Amino acid sequence: MAKKQRHPNGQHEITIDDVQGVYNHQYPIPLRCYSFKKPRPQSLVTPKQVTKAYKKWEAERNADATPSQPQHPLQQIVRLHPNGRRLAAIRDVNKVYAHQRPIPMTCYPVTNPAPDTMVTPEQVTEAVARYDAQLSTQPDVDRVADVLRDKTSQVLQVPPLQTQPQQASPPLARASSPRTERLHPNGQRLIAIRDVVQVYDHERAIPVSCYPFDEPRPETMVAPEQVVAASDQFAAEMFDQYNADRTADATDATSPQSPPQAQRSAAASESADAVESAAVAEPATAAEPAAASEPAVLESQALQIQQVHPNGQQLIAIRDVQQVYELQQPIPMSYYPFKEPQPHTMVTPAQVLAASARYDPEPTPTGSTPPQETQQPQPPPIQPLRLHPNGQRTIAIRDVDEVYDFDRWDHIDMEFFPRWSRPQTQITPEQLAKAARAADLHERALQAVHNIDTAFGLIPEGGLWENMYDD
Repeated sequence: MAKKQRHPNGQHEITIDDVQGVYNHQYPIPLRCYSFKKPRPQSLVTPKQVTKAYKKWEAERNADATPSQPQHPLQQIVRLHPNGRRLAAIRDVNKVYAHQRPIPMTCYPVTNPAPDTMVTPEQVTEAVARYDAQLSTQPDVDRVADVLRDKTSQVLQVPPLQTQPQQASPPLARASSPRTERLHPNGQRLIAIRDVVQVYDHERAIPVSCYPFDEPRPETMVAPEQVVAASDQFAAEMFDQYNADRTADATDATSPQSPPQAQRSAAASESADAVESAAVAEPATAAEPAAASEPAVLESQALQIQQVHPNGQQLIAIRDVQQVYELQQPIPMSYYPFKEPQPHTMVTPAQVLAASARYDPEPTPTGSTPPQETQQPQPPPIQPLRLHPNGQRTIAIRDVDEVYDFDRWDHIDMEFFPRWSRPQTQITPEQLAKAARAADLHERALQAVHNIDTAFGLIPEGGLWENMYDD
């Protein structure tokens, strides 16, 4: 009797979907090449049928590639993603291609890109090229601060609204109209402060002290305008802290090494005497720095109270930031203070300024030579995907025992997998680990019941072991 042939993974039959991975083919064999009336991706094939289908497909490709018969564009081999698919969602591109850093959705050559937008390999290649071109240029982050500073100077020149209430600007008049009353994302006019993080999907909670109340509490009800004001205040505080940290780092980098303890005390005493003598000799010069710093203080306060973008709107979408602020390249969405920012997420001027500051590279210390190359902050590397022992990402449930070399004691029953699972259902290592944990917990529960029956002598009467499911 002739020995039955096996596939490279040791199986006698595999599905057509698994042929490319098992045989390590660069492209999948078309269904028309299999010797079936109606071949399907879940149809089982033997090694002999796979060999015939591959030979038939190879003959078709050789016939199409002959010089006498020019190849028609529709007959060319279509490019596929590494997972064997023609189309892939943008959210899955980083996993499929194992990119070390995510590609911004704005780089894809599609209209209104979204996480579920399907793209081809050619579009992914063009998006990677656009992203590389963006990384090769230095970010023009200072333009954001310049635009806000110019807008602030215009706001400071406008007379107060209390003196001329009849000359209110059209945006403010429209905002006060009851027909255009602003609501929270959940459709409510007022929400509690403790619910702001969940409703607005913020990455971190805004401190209660940032809300415009005398004694704010978590149960205090706030309107959308008050949430925007608190968000701006929090972003301004974060931006000030960021600038303070950058200034401290630059000062530490340029300051000389400190002398020993004895020299430090002597130097401190000498400097104190010098300062005291200078103050006695020229008392009028002490007020000059304070007077010179007044414009800077006014400018800082004006930036904090700035509530509108250059286009006159209080909120704009992230995808419009580059156009409104006239940036050379967009700010990546990961720098905005949200858990999962999207292109349509609305942001305030303070949030744009904070994201721009986070994306700005470290400044060059004063008096030092600028470095030749500025290193961009590298995101943490993406962890590689877990694979099965046979090198595949997914395997059928019926192949678990063979791939993992399980015996009958280690076998995992179908009841521990999801209800919709079938023997041919493909599962990942994470799903298999979850099923193994469920089976282990079930086995421990049965063992505990058995120990109770043994300890109390309930086995002759049936015990809990046999009656645990009667109820």
